[in-house]
Amino acid sequence: MRPRNLKGKRRKWVVPTVLCLGIILVPAVSLAVTVIEYGQMISLMSNTLVVHDETYQVEGTMIYGTEYVGGTTGTMVQNGNANLAFSLVLGDEPGSSGTYNLSGGGLLGGNEYIGYNGTGTFIQSGGTNGTPTEIFFDTNLFLGYNPGSKGTYELQNGTLAAASEFIGLAGTGTFTQNGGTHTVNNLFVGAGIHSRGTYNLEGGTLSAGSIEVDSTGSFNVSGGTLTVTGNVVNAGTIKTTNAEVIWVGEVTIETGGLYV
Repeated sequence: MRPRNLKGKRRKWVVPTVLCLGIILVPAVSLAVTVIEYGQMISLMSNTLVVHDETYQVEGTMIYGTEYVGGTTGTMVQNGNANLAFSLVLGDEPGSSGTYNLSGGGLLGGNEYIGYNGTGTFIQSGGTNGTPTEIFFDTNLFLGYNPGSKGTYELQNGTLAAASEFIGLAGTGTFTQNGGTHTVNNLFVGAGIHSRGTYNLEGGTLSAGSIEVDSTGSFNVSGGTLTVTGNVVNAGTIKTTNAEVIWVGEVTIETGGLYV
């Protein structure tokens, strides 16, 4: 997927919130529920929302295939209600800046690109973002997706759940958690050769199935609680101080890796 300049092509769909699927209130996406038929869901998700050089408030229950937030500076604000997007793209174009502020309600995104070609910032002070297992789709998080991009995620409170997260894929990614509950199946920090990735756990709870810190990655734990149920592979830097850390699986320090 490559975002296109779709300025002016914004169509808003608001439908009733009718079903609670696990951790987030979203419209009926279960095939067993016929309030919104499968074909209608596919049709709704073919629509695109473009937020360029403005602030956009999430209202009711929104369903989009792709949501682009950027331009010189674009902002989406969600303090309640529900937002379902197959793809969320912050900082879609080179030189653009996109911000998502989540303080309440639920966001169910398939692929969330925080810094795609430009700069993306996601600030979560409440609410729920994502799902680690497939309902209509699962959630994957990318911070700093393309070369030259920059992605920042601040988890202050609320719940974040994802299948896979890439903190610095080809660009620069920084994830700072000082509160909230974070669950991820597979966490990659500094995932690309030319990327740079940093995860700072300062508070809250992080539960990961596995963690892989590449040579350009840094994983710092100075507060909160970290539990890893699977394996940890470290070719970068892992630093733990003043925090509860539970390694259940095998911890592998590769050549050049540092664990302090």
